[in-house]
Amino acid sequence: MIKIFKFGGAALGNVERIRALCDIIQKEDYERLVIICSAFQNVTNELTAIAKSHFNHKESTIGSFQKLKSKHHKIFDQLVPNRQDLQDELNDLFMETEWFIEDQPEEDYKYNLDQIISVGEIASSRIVSHYLNHQSIDNAWVDIRDYMITDNEYSNANVLWAETDQRLEKLLKNHTQKILITQGFIGSSTENFSTTLGREGSDYTAAILASKLSASSVTFWKDVPGIMSSDPKLDIHASKLKKLSYEEAIEMTYYGAKVIHPKTIKPIIKQEIPFFVKSFLHPEEAGTTISAEANIEYPPLTVIKKNQIILKFQTLDYSHISSRDSSRIFEVLADHHIKANLIMTKAREIILCIDRDDILNKKINSALANNYQISESRNLKLTTVRHYTSNTVDELKSKQVLYKISDGITLQYVTDHA
Repeated sequence: MIKIFKFGGAALGNVERIRALCDIIQKEDYERLVIICSAFQNVTNELTAIAKSHFNHKESTIGSFQKLKSKHHKIFDQLVPNRQDLQDELNDLFMETEWFIEDQPEEDYKYNLDQIISVGEIASSRIVSHYLNHQSIDNAWVDIRDYMITDNEYSNANVLWAETDQRLEKLLKNHTQKILITQGFIGSSTENFSTTLGREGSDYTAAILASKLSASSVTFWKDVPGIMSSDPKLDIHASKLKKLSYEEAIEMTYYGAKVIHPKTIKPIIKQEIPFFVKSFLHPEEAGTTISAEANIEYPPLTVIKKNQIILKFQTLDYSHISSRDSSRIFEVLADHHIKANLIMTKAREIILCIDRDDILNKKINSALANNYQISESRNLKLTTVRHYTSNTVDELKSKQVLYKISDGITLQYVTDHA
């Protein structure tokens, strides 16, 4: 029985939480366990800022990276004190990234970004592995880049399945320890450059390993009691869901819910591998189970996406929107990897709600300005309610709704962000 545990950045937020990880491992039942570590809390954001600084040739880059190194050394020294040999090993780990930062950046920003931010997962997993060994919990540290092979679509890499499958078949044979410690989010191109699978890609890594290793379950350890019906920071009536179907999880991630990485379910759905979202703060609680079970009654499930913009594409010659117009507009979105969060059409208009990205928005305008009159509205909020009720509709009467669509199950509406 192989289990997959994924610990996100919040679960690795400080020394106490890393120690709690150790307690969880000791209390759980498994024959073999693969632990996937994200970077320590906020480290990916810090490394992203360092990558931007490096790309813009700022003198502060090295100083910022030194501070990040010191943070890791401090955490490590509290977990595994008086081990200079291991501190030296950690220093060597950072050296390759330091050399990269000292060189001139490449023209492709995303390539630079992936080479820098990948050290976050490598460092955190190394520290966790050494700490478990320090606690007499035997384990093997695994560099997932030796097994997760991708294309060179940096920052959003696609897994090359044939090569990855071939390598993962050898993973358990290459490492016979009961516990393996590895990383999420990162991979390697065929040229041996670091790549990343997109933000929150650690969930995706967990699902891939579960599928290829025929795991009995996957558990995501988070700082929430489970999957909530809405964001508890925005809704005091948010409730924990005991169960969620694969289908509903797919729908929620499509609309932007931070449930799991959008690609997570696909690798495990055929094998019907259940996965659990549990709190590392209260590991004894049941959390949420996501499985193939279909007959589940849900309360209204609300997803809110802020920082949205509305783009209107109107024909210049007063002709109706045609299939050629739709194809042209959506081809431009596809070329720039932009997803429409809401789509509406009128006789002469296609209306899209998308995430705000000033650089990409300019590229859309540049590509389509000769064919359409384009107008833009900013600072908007998109709310999606799955399994909405009459009460949900009644509540809209007190809101200034700019756009609204529904299909009987899902209601979407756009309002001013304020």
